[in-house]
Amino acid sequence: MIIKHVYDYNLDQSTYEQLHKLLIESFEIYPENRIYFKQIPHFRFIICNDNEKVLAQVGLDYRAMKLGDEVINVLGIIDLCVNKIYRNKGLGTKLVRKVLKFAETNSVDFVLLGTEIEEWYEKIGFIKVSNTFTWHAIHDRKLKSLGTRTRDIDRIMVKQTGKKKWNQDSVDFLGYLY
Repeated sequence: MIIKHVYDYNLDQSTYEQLHKLLIESFEIYPENRIYFKQIPHFRFIICNDNEKVLAQVGLDYRAMKLGDEVINVLGIIDLCVNKIYRNKGLGTKLVRKVLKFAETNSVDFVLLGTEIEEWYEKIGFIKVSNTFTWHAIHDRKLKSLGTRTRDIDRIMVKQTGKKKWNQDSVDFLGYLY
């Protein structure tokens, strides 16, 4: 098995189709006509076997955000998923560890994600945060801007990968919500 660092604009047709199938099978409400939910990830890590079969993937979004008055560099985890046949074999953990290593060596202050499986991420060192968040809302089916939203969200988790510390100040995503 190999972990590849890929960009959507360089995907061959076979990899694109495999990612599409994996995302559709992994998420109940995933759009059927693309391999992203609201925005194209900046890049992905994908795990392939020796036959180039895609076994798992994670999309990543790198951006500046505001935590209170401080600018922070954040790498957002998007759509982490593993082929059903290969679940519970450590592939998801392997991908997240790859993301964390990348973040620690590339001027990223925090890795951030939204999840409903908090316990799994806690085992890897993520903490649940309870800030007020502001973001640009996007209609996921129509890919239409819906304006700015601000509210508390209880499913956001972060892991510090740089020297800055997370606090309870408000967070401005300066873009869409993952």
